[in-house]
Amino acid sequence: MLKFRNWRTERIDKEELVSGSANKDFIYCKMIITTVAENLKIQIDMANLFRKLLVTKDDSIKHLPFESSSIVSKLLNSDNLKGLNEQSKCVLHAFAETGVRLA
Repeated sequence: MLKFRNWRTERIDKEELVSGSANKDFIYCKMIITTVAENLKIQIDMANLFRKLLVTKDDSIKHLPFESSSIVSKLLNSDNLKGLNEQSKCVLHAFAETGVRLA
């Protein structure tokens, strides 16, 4: 696990990735190993195996909120929504309401 952590940490530094993506990978690995261990009835000390594994570097990208005028003039402008089906319009409205962004 430490080799995997070192490899992920190197990728974070080289490829300008955020630590959150590496931490998600560690959590997914823990879930997979836990599931396999339970199914095969293998005793693994998960707490020790994954202890101090998460990257604590705070490098998350801070997104500023959209300006209200920008939301109204661009996202919710009916002229800009021409040609979109109802489902697509609902998705845009959900983005505008919640501030969700695509990854």
